[in-house]
Amino acid sequence: MLYIVSNETETRVRRFSVAKKVRKQVYVEERQERRLRRIAESRGISQAEIIRNALEREMAGASPSLGLDPLAWEHALTFMRALHRARRKKKVPRSWKRKDLYKDRMDRHGGRSD
Repeated sequence: MLYIVSNETETRVRRFSVAKKVRKQVYVEERQERRLRRIAESRGISQAEIIRNALEREMAGASPSLGLDPLAWEHALTFMRALHRARRKKKVPRSWKRKDLYKDRMDRHGGRSD
């Protein structure tokens, strides 16, 4: 079941589960607790919901999220840094403006910002 939560700055669609829940106590590392809190706050859902979602993904055999391959990230970061260094040496100005990119995006998505 879905329901909508709205306030002055945003509207979110949240999933509401009517399944019976069993209380569990888990121990997490401090770094995990800090990250769990930040994720829950940024998504506007409870920490318990984050944990339930992670369990559902684990039981479904899905990966926790996209892009967790450290080697791939390292290659991408190295590539981006090399591009940045090369551009600084040439002192080439950007060929685009932020407002033009925004307008292009709005035109492609019919005014939606997602």
